[in-house]
Amino acid sequence: MSSQAIDMKQHEVETTGSPELTALNAIATLLGESQDLEGLMSTALDKLLEVMDVEVAYVSLVDGETGRLKIGACRGVGEDFVNQAGGIELGEGVAGRIAASGEPLVAEDVSADPQLATTLLAKENLRGYAGLPLKSGGRSVGVISVASYRPRRFTTADLGFLTAMAAQIGVAVENSQLCEQLSSSERRLRERVKELSLLYDVSREALVVADIDALLSFVARRLPASMQYQEAVAVIFCALDDSDYLTWSDNVDQDLAEKLRIIPGEGTLGKLMLDVGVLLEYEIAGLDASWAEYDVKSLLAVPITLNGEAVGSICVYYPDDQLRFLEEEKRLLRGISEQIAQFIARGAVEREKRQRTQEISTLFEVSKALASVVELEELLPAIRHILVKTLPPVEAGVLLIFDEATGMLTVESAFGYDMNALRMISLQVGESMSGKVFKFRKPQVWATPEESAEAMANMTDHNRVYFRQASGGFDHPKSAIGVPLVYREGKIGVLTLENFRNKGGLSISDLPFLQALAELIVINVDKIRLLQQTERTKAMEEADRLKSELIAALAHDMRTPLASIMGYASALLLDDVQWDEETRADYLRIIDSEASELQMMIQDLLESSIVDAGLLRIEKEPTLMPRLSEGLVKEMSRRTARHRFVISFAADFPVVYADPRRIEQVLRNLLDNAVKYSPDGGLVVVRGQVGEDEVIISVADEGVGIAPEHLNRLFEKFFRLKSPLSQRVRGSGLGLPISRTIVENHGGRIWAESELGKGTTIYFSLPLEGSRIETEQD
Repeated sequence: MSSQAIDMKQHEVETTGSPELTALNAIATLLGESQDLEGLMSTALDKLLEVMDVEVAYVSLVDGETGRLKIGACRGVGEDFVNQAGGIELGEGVAGRIAASGEPLVAEDVSADPQLATTLLAKENLRGYAGLPLKSGGRSVGVISVASYRPRRFTTADLGFLTAMAAQIGVAVENSQLCEQLSSSERRLRERVKELSLLYDVSREALVVADIDALLSFVARRLPASMQYQEAVAVIFCALDDSDYLTWSDNVDQDLAEKLRIIPGEGTLGKLMLDVGVLLEYEIAGLDASWAEYDVKSLLAVPITLNGEAVGSICVYYPDDQLRFLEEEKRLLRGISEQIAQFIARGAVEREKRQRTQEISTLFEVSKALASVVELEELLPAIRHILVKTLPPVEAGVLLIFDEATGMLTVESAFGYDMNALRMISLQVGESMSGKVFKFRKPQVWATPEESAEAMANMTDHNRVYFRQASGGFDHPKSAIGVPLVYREGKIGVLTLENFRNKGGLSISDLPFLQALAELIVINVDKIRLLQQTERTKAMEEADRLKSELIAALAHDMRTPLASIMGYASALLLDDVQWDEETRADYLRIIDSEASELQMMIQDLLESSIVDAGLLRIEKEPTLMPRLSEGLVKEMSRRTARHRFVISFAADFPVVYADPRRIEQVLRNLLDNAVKYSPDGGLVVVRGQVGEDEVIISVADEGVGIAPEHLNRLFEKFFRLKSPLSQRVRGSGLGLPISRTIVENHGGRIWAESELGKGTTIYFSLPLEGSRIETEQD
C-alpha cells in the first residue's frame, strides 16, 4: 500500500462522527485510491446496508452501447430479480423512470401506490423504496436503489445520506468512463491524469479541512495549474446558510475576483448558467457587454449544485482569445463541482446530526427540569435558562391554556414579562398571535416586526394596554414563534416565544425543536392537573373528616355550657327554694360566663361562614395597638385569677392603619388560647415591636407548648391538637384560621413558635407603610 493510502486509512481511523459520515468518508477514500468501479459500488452498497435500515440495495447503470439499464452491483436480491431488472429501457420500470427523468422516487409502501403496485418491486414483495439518479456530466448514468420488505418512511437524513452516496458513485462512474477514454490518446491520458490527480487531491482535502471556505481556497489555487494553459484565472463563489464565500487563484486580486464571480440567477451570465448548466464561451464580451472592460476573453463555468439548486459557481477565464478550453477541462470542473457539493452534503448531514444530538440533550434537560414542577405557573420559569441557551433570540415566553368555561385563552405561566399585568390578558380564539395558532392548530412564525404587528392587529384595546405594560412598553415583538399544545387530539393551549431586543430573529428552523418541547409541556400540564386534582380530592376528604370531628367536638362543647346555663337557671326559678343574694349572684355570674363561652363558639362559626363565602370586609382606620391591647387584657383579667398579664409597647409605638374591630378579634383569640393552654396559670405577655415596614404583635404564654410537627398546621381550618389537655379545652378550633385570614387580608402574616412544656408565642404583623402615609396626611 502506498504512503498516501496509509495516510488516508489513518485519517479514516481517526475520524469520529456518525455512521453516515464514516461510510461516506470510507467511500470517498476508496474513490481516491481505486478506479475499480465494481469494487467501489459493492463496497458502497455494503456500507449503505450497514448504515440504513433496509434489506435490499442495488445500482443500475446505463449501458453506453445499448442505452439500456444493467445491474452493476446488488445486495439482498436473487438472480431472478437481477435478470429481470437488467435490460430495461430508459423510461420503463421504476429504475428506468428515474434514469430518464433524472428525479428521485421515494415510496413508503410500494403496494399502496397504484403506479408502483404492478412493478417488479411489488412482485418481489418489496414495500419501502427509495431511488436516486446517478449523474455524470449533467446526465443520468444510472440509479442507486434501496428497498425494504416492510413499509418504511425515509427521513430527510436518510435521503441526504443517499444523495451523498449517489454523488460519490456518480463520481466513480464518471471516473470509470474517463478511464476508458484515457486509452484513446496520449493527450487524453495526460489530461485525465491531471484531472484525477486534482480530483483526488480535492477529495483528500475535503476529508481534512473543517470548513467550505478552506476547501474552495484550495481548489482555486490548484485550478490554473490543472488547465491546458497556465494563464487561466480561477474564481469560485458559493452561498450557504446566509453566508457568501468567494475565493480566487493567486494570479488575480480580490477586486477583480469580486467582479468576475458569477452568482447563479443574477445578471446575464448567472441566468444563462441556470438555463444551460455549463458555460463554455470564447467571446465572453458577446454575452454581456460589461465584460469588455475586463482583460478576459474565454470562459468555462459550471454551477455548484446541491439538491437540485445552484448555490455557487466555479469559473475559469483565459485572458487571450486564442486560448480554448478542452472538453476534459469541462468535465474536470464538473467533477470538482460535485466534490464540493458532496462536501457540502456531508457537512449538512454532520450539522443535522449535531443539531439532532443537541436537541435530544436539550429536551432531556427540559424533562429533568420539569420533573419537579408541580404548579402550572412554574413551568416556563423552570426551563427559561434552557430555552435562552438553545434559542439565543428568545427573551420572553408565555404559556396560555384554553378555558372551556369561558372560551378564552388565559395566561398560566410566563417569563420575561410583568406577570401581574400579563394575568389581566384573556385572548379570544383567533385573537393576536397565540389566538391564531390555537384556532388553526398549526405552528406559526412571525420573523419580522411587520409580521408580528400584523398578527397582533386584532388584539382588543383592553388586552393591548396590559400587553404593553407587561412587555415594558412594546406594542409587539421583533419576531415570535408559536406552537399549539395538543393532547389526545384536543387543543389545550399555546406556547409562544418572543424576541423584543436581541439581534437575530426566530425562524422556521426553530420549529422542530419547539414542537418536541410543546409535547413535553403538554405531558407536564396533564401531570400537574392530575396532581392538583388528586390534592384537591385529598384536601376535600381531609376537610370533611376534620369538619366531622369539629362538629362532634362542638356539639359536645356546646352541651357543657348549655347544660350549666339550664341547670343554674332552673335552680334560680325553683319556687320552693329561697336563695340568698350572694348565691343568686354566683349563679348569675356562672350563667353569664357560660353564655359568653357559648356565644364565642357561635361567633366563630359565623365568622368562618363569612370567610368561606368571601364576604370578609376590612375597614381600615388609624388604630392604637397599645390601647387596644390594654382593653382586651383588662377584660381577660376578669376571667382568670391564675394568670398575670404584661403589656410591652414602646412609648412612641406608631399608629397602625387597620380595622380595629377585626384586629381586636385576632388579639382576643390569641389571648383566649394563651389562657386555655396554660391551665396552671403563669405569665401572659403582649408585646409590640417596630420593624422597617411593619409592626409585629406577639402573645406569649407559659403553657404546655406545641410539638414542632403541629406548628405548620396550627392555622389550618378544622385542625385541633390531639392531646389530653385539648380534649378538656372547649372551643371551636376556628379562632386561629379566622385570625390568619384577617391578618393576611391586612397584608400581614401570622406564625407561631413553641417549645413543649415551656409555652407558645404567636406573632402577627401589620404593614406600617400605609399607616405612616395616613399619619402624614393627617
